[in-house]
Amino acid sequence: MLGVIAGGCIAEPLDQSPLNTYPPPGSIPFSVTTIAASPPTSGGGDAVDSSVDVITLAKDRPFAGRFRYDVYGPDSALNTPVVILVHDLGGVAEVAHLARVLAETRIVIVPHYDSPVRGGRFPDPMSATACALAMASESDVYGANPTDVAVLGVGFGALAGFIVANTGELYLPAECEYDEMAAPERLVALGGSWSPDALANDSFDAMATFMGGTPQQVPATWALLDPAQYGSPTPIEITLIRGAHDLDGSVTDGFAGQLLAKGWPVVAGIIAGHTSRSALSGAEAEIAGYLEP
Repeated sequence: MLGVIAGGCIAEPLDQSPLNTYPPPGSIPFSVTTIAASPPTSGGGDAVDSSVDVITLAKDRPFAGRFRYDVYGPDSALNTPVVILVHDLGGVAEVAHLARVLAETRIVIVPHYDSPVRGGRFPDPMSATACALAMASESDVYGANPTDVAVLGVGFGALAGFIVANTGELYLPAECEYDEMAAPERLVALGGSWSPDALANDSFDAMATFMGGTPQQVPATWALLDPAQYGSPTPIEITLIRGAHDLDGSVTDGFAGQLLAKGWPVVAGIIAGHTSRSALSGAEAEIAGYLEP
């Protein structure tokens, strides 16, 4: 497993070239110690076992009123780790293949929420994630281990997972059939929209509809998307990964630096040869490796 950043230590990226030092030299205001690392693996050092039968445990089932979810897992699951896979604003279809790969060794819960184009509204991503975490906290859900729960967020889903993990039950919707939510043990962020300013400039009209107005019209709502306000380190293990070819990689790098400066323990890495989006269907084993404790 990749080394952990703690007290200013940071793991070497998967792509070992000097051009992909993560974060960029000089971006963190204190000494950074590089720890040698090998690419992550799944299953205690073994590659993901593609011979395991993945079954659909629940498909497009309603939960928490208007929200829905899919659940996948291995054919025979007992005391199995859980991952809540939170999709980006583009929709749940983009993570479907990754979900089935991860489900070879885990129970995978994929909460649905509508994208801005389909009429989605803030805080639906947070509400769906919180209810999925509450469901995972139930010891008898699909043979899952309620004490080994991770959140894997993609794009905006990474931000949603980070906010929910650091705000307790604040976003747990009243209509959720589970009324207690436990924080996950790990949060893995692939890509991530860590800047409200960047979100405001990305598909601006759709985001304004999603947020109920522009940043100028509803500044307090937009401020809820700023992860910098969650400033106290928590026991949750945080992993920030991105593709080496991400055009907006500096957003992830900058957020890693902010967390480090505040004393958060963080694991960080770059998936060589990919963007964060292409990694969903081209580097599934590497992503799975970051979910290991």
